[in-house]
Parts: sequence; structure tokens; C-alpha cells
Amino acid sequence: MTDSIREQIIQNFQTSLRNVRKINGYQFDLDYSSVKRGDTLSVDTDVLPAIYIFEGDERIIDREHAGRDSLILELDVNIEIWCSDADNLSRTANNLEADIVKAVMADYTRGGLAMYTERLGTTPFFIEGSAVGGRIASFFVRYEALEHDPYNS
Repeated sequence: MTDSIREQIIQNFQTSLRNVRKINGYQFDLDYSSVKRGDTLSVDTDVLPAIYIFEGDERIIDREHAGRDSLILELDVNIEIWCSDADNLSRTANNLEADIVKAVMADYTRGGLAMYTERLGTTPFFIEGSAVGGRIASFFVRYEALEHDPYNS
């Protein structure tokens, strides 16, 4: 069985972020293991950079009653961007954040699954007494699904 539209959207985020490679025009190289879903139990601060994708709230913002019973939904997605730099952590975090935003927004339709993806902003974080920190980048995705069948739109 095919995954739900929501699941396919999250998988698209993961695929997009795994394409962050210098050879693709980015400043950083992320590999397959660098980009994880947010259900991972803990962050391994010895293996950075690391990117974690967290699904947030989902809201029904409109119901279409033109004989199809379709919903317009908004899904919050937060991306934790973890990095380390003993010399200039803010600069490294800012540039890694820029790569992440560039990768996410390269296809704001999430492979044709969404109407659009919108960037909401970022929040910095730092682990006191260490050279580890990063950003939490927030996005929302507007997409359509049938009310009684979230596998189809």
C-alpha cells in the first residue's frame, strides 16, 4: 500500500535534505545518516552535523464541498539543525541553516504533493559550555487530502 499524503510529504523533506551535498551546490555535505526523523531517541553530539525532522500540528483550514469531500490541511514541520564549531559556531549554524532552507524551498510543492511550503522562521539554540548548537527551522505545508481517504487528494 502507498503511504498517506502526509507521510509522503515528510519523506520528501527527508529526501530533499539528503541532497545537501557540495557537489549539488551547497556549502555542507550531509549523508544519508545525517538526516533523521524526529522519532530518534537522542542526538549524538559526537557525529555532527545532524538534521532531525519533526512533524508538528496539523490543522484543517478548509473543507471543499463540491462533491468531493476534500480537505485543505496545514502541517507544521520543524527541522532541528545540529552542528559544532569551536571557532565560530554561529557562522557555521547560519550557513548550515541556509543550506537547509535552500534544500527545503527548492521544491515548495514537495514533489507535487502540496500546494506550497512556507518558511516560518528559526530559533537558535546552544549547549552551554560546549561548541555545539544550531537552529530549529519551522515550516508549514499546505496540502489537500480527501476527508475519508488521507491516501488520496
